[in-house]
Amino acid sequence: MSYYGDEGLQHTYEEALKQYFEAKYAILVNSGTNALFSAYFALGIMPGDEVIVPAFSFFAIASPLLLLHAKIVMADCSADTGLISVQDVLMKTTEKTKAVVVNHVAGDSVDMASFVDQMHKRKIAVIEDLSLAFGGMDNGRKLGTFGDLTCCSLGSTKMLSGGQGGFVTTNNREYFERIVMLGCFGKRAHQNVLNPFYRQFVNVSYGLNIRMQSLAIAVSYSRFQKVDTLIGMRHERYAKLSQCLSAFNKIVSPPREMPTKFRGSWHGYYALLSEEIPVDKRDRLVESMKTAGLCVTRGAHYPLLHKEKLYNSKKDGFYRTKDNPFKEEAQSYECNNAERFNSRILSFPLFLDEDMAVVETYCDMLNEILVHF
Repeated sequence: MSYYGDEGLQHTYEEALKQYFEAKYAILVNSGTNALFSAYFALGIMPGDEVIVPAFSFFAIASPLLLLHAKIVMADCSADTGLISVQDVLMKTTEKTKAVVVNHVAGDSVDMASFVDQMHKRKIAVIEDLSLAFGGMDNGRKLGTFGDLTCCSLGSTKMLSGGQGGFVTTNNREYFERIVMLGCFGKRAHQNVLNPFYRQFVNVSYGLNIRMQSLAIAVSYSRFQKVDTLIGMRHERYAKLSQCLSAFNKIVSPPREMPTKFRGSWHGYYALLSEEIPVDKRDRLVESMKTAGLCVTRGAHYPLLHKEKLYNSKKDGFYRTKDNPFKEEAQSYECNNAERFNSRILSFPLFLDEDMAVVETYCDMLNEILVHF
């Protein structure tokens, strides 16, 4: 029921991930959140260090940094894609910036080679969050192979979900050993930790147990073994949805298609409502879709991070009602493009395992509503 060492199907899955990403090291953990926490810990993020994260993202990209007492810096995104704004990141880097996290929104990506090069020239580490883009490509190269560390969720509704789970890949031996030390104790730490300094502590390691559970590994690995087929199924279904929406470009536009990009698992289908449509009319359109029985949501499925009080308040509950001594005075972040993008997007279902007939029926109903809008 558990793998305590570098063994069994856990070892098999990690070896497969290493081969898939041409990485030297891979380690499974029990969530995408802890994958990110492990990456931050691997980098040795210290109190006061600055880490830039995208404002348009799931909160797991930011919250683990509170536990390390790092300063969270929110970066704006593109108003058309939701992707992190490279220009805004460059403006917000300082001598204290230790890392930046790039999330590949719905399988899309910025120009990763150029971005990583710019960050490395500033001696800033890059973490890729691959949770929404497993199997994605940028200019013929797999997403997840550009950064210093790559994190991915294998939980929730992800294509390779095991119920709960995640992984980290890297080519840096010290990062890998620090992640082992953080989340494994005893047998695996004895097997994997070779650095003489860290080996002093392998009996108890650093106290957390964030190993991926063996049944979750089995479920996720079974889906990984047919990942190309699953990706093909999702693209087939989303192609049908894009074909439907493309006839109504004056109302809503399907996601962009670029010859240099491939969205991979494409977690999240975001279509953009025309900015010429008043907000109240956008709301009425969505309500008419819901009334007809269509699953659709205005905006993302999670809040914009720069708007959350947790990240902007010194009284954040970590020290009960006292101020958090590791936070500076509360500050507000201007991420206008993130707000603009979020106000325009329609979030559609994660079509994959459903029969294609379900998608066709959905598109027929959607077409009927848009024709009469």
